Amino acid sequence: MIERLRDKINLIHSEHQIPLSDLRVFQKELENWIDFPKLIRQTQIDILRGLKVQNGIEPIKLERSFVVHPRLIMVDERIPTLCWHLYKRPDGRLLACGGVRHKRSACPPYAPSPDKTRIALDESRAVVVIQAGGLSEYDQQRQLHRTLLSIEKQLEENAFNVIHSWSVGPCRICEPENECLGEGKCREPKFRRFSMEGSGMGVFLTCDRIAELTGDNFWRLELIDNWELNNQTSKMFKSVVAIAVGLRPQLDSI
Repeated sequence: MIERLRDKINLIHSEHQIPLSDLRVFQKELENWIDFPKLIRQTQIDILRGLKVQNGIEPIKLERSFVVHPRLIMVDERIPTLCWHLYKRPDGRLLACGGVRHKRSACPPYAPSPDKTRIALDESRAVVVIQAGGLSEYDQQRQLHRTLLSIEKQLEENAFNVIHSWSVGPCRICEPENECLGEGKCREPKFRRFSMEGSGMGVFLTCDRIAELTGDNFWRLELIDNWELNNQTSKMFKSVVAIAVGLRPQLDSI
């Protein structure tokens, strides 16, 4: 089943290819933004690692960050459907991601549609993409979610307007104390964050484009074969979050 998923991802990617020269043009446009240098300083990976996170959870294994033009983020209607892709479980059954199986409130079909994601990106001036690595437990994704909230707060305190942000995997903000209410209901809508993939964003292709721009191939992602089985090809995984940033309010009319 994993090869079929790769094929689906590769097909979507093949329809959204952009020459490196065009990627650089978009980035050059971004670099002309008056607040770009300040945003770069605020999102250096060493700065992000030093943030105190809500509820006392320290930032986890943040490895790299990069600020991209919103047009570098690919959005496609087919990407959320991949959440229903069947994969083999340890008991031999073929099941889709638990987020959609259990109707978690931050997963499709309750996540924003790809059209709404495009609108959020169109309203943004830049997108901060942050990658964590060396993760080995689902609980670390919950920690990453809380880290994302702390980064957003830091940006807002430094006069940036956070338009929208996306976390990774099913939202786990209520865990471990409570389970998700499901079916779109939410105890903490202020803190709920939808995943990039569930909102239609091409995370693999976004990381590939950043790797092309930076020359840092550690940005690239690979699918892990035989997930949760004894012969799983890697025990560590990467996760990616993103924050769309707009103009400061006082500059909106310029």
